[in-house]
Amino acid sequence: MKVLIVGGARSGKSRFALELAKRLGGKVLFVATASPKDEEMRKRIEEHKKRRPRDFETLEMERGVYKELSKIKGYDTIVIDCISILVANIMGDREEGFEEDVWEEIKGLSGIMEGRNFVLVSNEVGMGVVPPSPLGRAYRDILGEVNQFLSSICDEVYFMLSGVPLKLKG
Repeated sequence: MKVLIVGGARSGKSRFALELAKRLGGKVLFVATASPKDEEMRKRIEEHKKRRPRDFETLEMERGVYKELSKIKGYDTIVIDCISILVANIMGDREEGFEEDVWEEIKGLSGIMEGRNFVLVSNEVGMGVVPPSPLGRAYRDILGEVNQFLSSICDEVYFMLSGVPLKLKG
C-alpha cells in the first residue's frame, strides 16, 4: 500500500499518517526530514517525537532518503514526514538548477516503494496566494509537480482539512 497525505499547515497530516501506519501494522520506520535549525523548529520536532508510538523507529535525514532506504531492510511500513521539507532541503536557496536533484530523490523513492507500505506526507502549496519571491514560486511549482507525481503512483491519496481526512483516490 502506498499512501500520500497532503494538506495545509496544522491540518492533521502527521497525526493521520501515524494512525494509518499503526493500522497498516508490522515494523514501522518513521523518516523525519526536518532539522532543528532554530529554537522554534527544535520545539516542533520535540512535539512530533512525543506523538510517535514508542515502537516506531526513527531515521532523521534531510536528503538522500531514497539511497538510505534502499539499504535498509526489515520494515513493513515506512512513513516519510515530510516530502515538502525534503524538497526544500534539496533546493536550499537555489532559485534554479535544483530540479534534477529533486527528481533524482523523488524518482529514487518511487523505485524502492515496492514490497512495503509507504505513507508519505506533503504540504499542499497550490491553494494560497502566489509567493512574492522567485524562490517561493520555484518551490511551490516543484512541490506541486512532485505531489502530482506521487499522487499518480500511490494507491490512496488523502487531503487533510481541519483534521478530517478526505479520500481523493483509492
